[in-house]
Amino acid sequence: MDTRKAAILEIPKLIFPYTVSSFTLEDIEKFQLLNFHKDNYLPIIFKSTSNDVSESNSDSDKKNFATLGRITSIEEDADAGYQVRVVGNIKVEIQDTNLENGVKFGEYSYASDADISNVERAHALSMRAKELFSTLVSDAFKEVDVDVQVVFPDDAVQLSYAISNFLPLKNDDKHYLFELEDSCERLAVLIPIIEEYLAEGMESGTYRVTTDQLQDWISPN
Repeated sequence: MDTRKAAILEIPKLIFPYTVSSFTLEDIEKFQLLNFHKDNYLPIIFKSTSNDVSESNSDSDKKNFATLGRITSIEEDADAGYQVRVVGNIKVEIQDTNLENGVKFGEYSYASDADISNVERAHALSMRAKELFSTLVSDAFKEVDVDVQVVFPDDAVQLSYAISNFLPLKNDDKHYLFELEDSCERLAVLIPIIEEYLAEGMESGTYRVTTDQLQDWISPN
């Protein structure tokens, strides 16, 4: 197995592959680590702590997935430390970890989704997910009378991760989608979730779309 090594940043937020995300950082030591990686354009492993379980209760056969990505910007926030913006590049499986000068490093291998065996099914699921998600976004902007067009990834793997990242799901649900190793299965899980949001009518306070969430998705129609 071909393994590589990178520093690990443990944060509450789950970073999905093929997505742009942001989070707040208050730890000055972590800031120094991130700033070094940003300035030197080094990849870093983003490991979510929001679904951690104790070693005694963990499944020994469960794969240790995380996302390898890069930091694109760090901006100081007077009220909340630092706002960090990152790009998630690819899902990885952490094989081993060790400490070097106080920094946690992980040996990892790439964790690609399974090859698509049924192209027609993958196409049908992708088209249905795109259709529903476009409706979801359009409905979100009706009150402000804005017409938008969603820019979708062509690849089924990227599409499934991008929609998983966008939807305001519980941590357990996001981790379940993240850990799936089949993009068609991930899309098949997402489709009824989007249908449920549409059926609920996007009630005020239940679902809120922000410009930051959508800036990599939409273009003026």
